[in-house]
Amino acid sequence: MRNAVRGKMFYQWICLCFFLSVMGCISAPKPLTDEKLRDIETLGFVTVQENDEIQILDHTGVAKKTYYGHTLGYGGLLAEYVAKEAESEKRTNSSLESSPETLGENISKFPIKSILDAKLRLRFSEEYDVADSQFDQDLKEKEAPGVADYLKVCKAAGVDTFLKINFNYGLAVYGEIKSSAAIDAKMYIYDVKTGDLLTKKSISSDTYYRSPHTLEEYMNDDAMLFKQELIDAAAGLVLRVATEFGLDLDRAASEKIGVDEEIPYAWFSCQAPYLLEQNCSDSLGARLNIEISGQRVKVAGSNSGEVILVMEDNYAAHSLVDQLTFNLGTLRAQHTNTAFEIIESELVSNGFKLIKIIKLVSTGSVNGYILVVDGNGYDFLKGFAN
Repeated sequence: MRNAVRGKMFYQWICLCFFLSVMGCISAPKPLTDEKLRDIETLGFVTVQENDEIQILDHTGVAKKTYYGHTLGYGGLLAEYVAKEAESEKRTNSSLESSPETLGENISKFPIKSILDAKLRLRFSEEYDVADSQFDQDLKEKEAPGVADYLKVCKAAGVDTFLKINFNYGLAVYGEIKSSAAIDAKMYIYDVKTGDLLTKKSISSDTYYRSPHTLEEYMNDDAMLFKQELIDAAAGLVLRVATEFGLDLDRAASEKIGVDEEIPYAWFSCQAPYLLEQNCSDSLGARLNIEISGQRVKVAGSNSGEVILVMEDNYAAHSLVDQLTFNLGTLRAQHTNTAFEIIESELVSNGFKLIKIIKLVSTGSVNGYILVVDGNGYDFLKGFAN
């Protein structure tokens, strides 16, 4: 399964290089405006499960990194691809700890598509007229339908807006923290009348839902825990889709797990963007040493404990190594991301909700994270001080 994933990534890398060199750019979809949202009356949707088997979903963040190989031409890009593959495999193995094959056997017939369809229909029926079962049947009668086939059925059914979701389910891997049940998808929204593609996005359930467990925990009792968390992941994915239609935005703001924004580390101080009165230094950042599961992390916090600065333990040393080896912040970024994942996992698994996440960045690197939570998370973390 992992070889297949690596092969697919390599194929995609080759295709990307070719198309970028030939086309230079790709036209963007037309925007889903507020005016268009107000005009939606009847919605048709279809979900397409791309693979029946459990997948390893790479959420390590390695794919988004760059070693600036493009500055050395195609040879540099190839070297960067190899380096990123090695790092991704290392972080995947760390997150999984063992093979998911047995887990896959236990849920081979789990009706995740039907569950996702039901949750989508239930949510959107509260806002729009949703095309009925005859619409679904008309789509099923098409063999390998393309966009034109979908839109033709939509017009016949009186649908004005069409939503298509291609998805895979499986175990999302992050690195040092445990894997989590998740659903990754590509979402497409079309204006049926004009045929315009309004939105095309890659989305994931773990923007709003993540619950790390060991594979042993997931496999117990005929994978009952994993099945339940797949249902929760489906709800998380529906919430993500709903936000694209301007729905559930207040709820989404309180449950979001992904990074909300990035700001230059040079703009950071203990007074901005948030006031951090506990264990913070303008020159050194976070000053309180804590240790979780053998991993040392530095943190600082606001008086309320609702704002937390997270930095890696050996920031200065790793920065020096990066400079001496011309790594452009790679080592520092790796350790900072690991520190964030550990803190995030500990907070979420103990009942805290992450309201906002800000990444502090500098050229080619990550210097720290600011987390805003729904309670006094900093006092909780101080319990790990050493």
